[in-house]
Amino acid sequence: MGPLRLFAAAALLVLSVLGGASAASAHGGGSDAEGYVLVQQAIGYLVNMPKQEAEMHAQEKVTAALAATDQEGVSVKTLEQAQVALRAGDTAQARELLQRSITDSVKMLPLAKGPDTGTGVVLAPLESQQISPLGWAFLAVSLAAIVAGIALVVLFRPPESVHQLRRDMGLASRHLDVGHDETKGQSG
Repeated sequence: MGPLRLFAAAALLVLSVLGGASAASAHGGGSDAEGYVLVQQAIGYLVNMPKQEAEMHAQEKVTAALAATDQEGVSVKTLEQAQVALRAGDTAQARELLQRSITDSVKMLPLAKGPDTGTGVVLAPLESQQISPLGWAFLAVSLAAIVAGIALVVLFRPPESVHQLRRDMGLASRHLDVGHDETKGQSG
């Protein structure tokens, strides 16, 4: 192996080590990330995670956003207010302030077209619907009306069916023959 090949191998080794280290450090600290993205991640934590866990993760993202070198599109003053609200445990206020801190950036985004829907506000999940006392009263009255209707139908149902009544009156054969008589009369 000649000195030129040895030098090339050493240079390749040094470049691969330095290149790999810079790629790993870019992901690790978080302070090199965009403040806008970190704020969006904090909002996502507040909306989609249980309160205590969300507060912890959102606080980390807000701290990283305040320390980020790229804070373009982020209102630092509003972000600091959101951090205070998070420390106080007011997640609803913090989420509103976080959304307000990136409002200018969201307004500058191009409008969504075609399959891209996009949104500027992350809404909290819907709460489960509870039946009010008035709703329970309407439900009880409705069920009572249904039961009373069924009871009245069973109680006042005549013992004979309509078919039996026609047969007893001698109308059954006449009723069936009426259609035949009319057709015979027209053709004959």
